[in-house]
Amino acid sequence: MDKAKVIELLNGCLGWEYRAQLLYAHYAEFVGGVSTGWLKEHFEEESAESIGHAQKVRAIIAHLDGIPTVTPDPTPIPHTLDAVEMLKNALKTERKAAQAYSEVMPLIKEDPIATHDIMHIYMDEVRSTEEVEQILRGSI
Repeated sequence: MDKAKVIELLNGCLGWEYRAQLLYAHYAEFVGGVSTGWLKEHFEEESAESIGHAQKVRAIIAHLDGIPTVTPDPTPIPHTLDAVEMLKNALKTERKAAQAYSEVMPLIKEDPIATHDIMHIYMDEVRSTEEVEQILRGSI
């Protein structure tokens, strides 16, 4: 395993988790209208999930003797009051995160602990992507 490459990719994943936490926390405060209750709760749950994912990724990076980033991915988080736009932005983030984890998985096969945790996080990202797609198909 190329530890330096894995750590670089994991730090990319970590940056997406930090960004997702910020995106969801921000949107939870600004979602309004008919969607306020259930969508605010959805965004808060996704924000909390991102915090948990970040903890696991930091632990794996430290396990590999790397230094975890403390910086979110620099992709801007667009402010909007439109719930559909919020969901579209969330979907882009979930897809980017899932892609980032899919790039790491083949490189960590030799490490069962890292493989287990990253596989579970990847599955969470795919599930979140599917949830947002389903919500958008119903077009709130």
